[in-house]
Amino acid sequence: MNVVLERIHELRVKHGLTKTAMAEKIGVTPTTVSNWDKQDTMPALSVVERFCDAVGVTISQFFGGMKKSADITSDDVFLNEWRILTDTEKQAVEKVLDAFLGHAEVKENV
Repeated sequence: MNVVLERIHELRVKHGLTKTAMAEKIGVTPTTVSNWDKQDTMPALSVVERFCDAVGVTISQFFGGMKKSADITSDDVFLNEWRILTDTEKQAVEKVLDAFLGHAEVKENV
């Protein structure tokens, strides 16, 4: 499979966007998005940039998420997942981490 098209599909699904909703957000037809999923066509870089804007990632983050699996560390996976979270989701994760770290400090002081 083409890694660019895989990444588009991954991020579209992660953000809960249908092909039609994604097409509307980036100014292409639903058929175009469907063709990407079938790997029949390849988007222009300008379309990939609009896609990145629509899902809230930079072009560097988009392409940074396409490392070969042998080069990916667990930190890379976490950071890539973090980058595509919404602000609300990030706040929820931060609250969980704060609570966890707070519990860790209490245990150390006991």
